[in-house]
Amino acid sequence: MGVLALHPHDQRPLGAAWIRLLIEEKENVLPLIRDGTPELAIAVLQTRLGKGSARSDETPLEAASQVYPAVMLSVS
Repeated sequence: MGVLALHPHDQRPLGAAWIRLLIEEKENVLPLIRDGTPELAIAVLQTRLGKGSARSDETPLEAASQVYPAVMLSVS
C-alpha cells in the first residue's frame, strides 16, 4: 500500500509513503515487533521538507488500519 506526493503543476514525484512487511530482516533488528506487523516508511525530497508535500486525503496508515491491528513507524 502506498501513495506518491506529486508536484501540482507538472506531476513529478516529490515523495512517497508506503506500508511494507519485514519478516526475516526484522527478526534480527526488532525482535519485539511481531511478524505480520507492517512498517510505515516515508520519503520526501530534501528540497520539499517542511513544505507540505506529504499532505494527502488518503494515507497508507489509514488504509493499513483496515487490514492490520498495528503499524510500526521507523524513523531515520
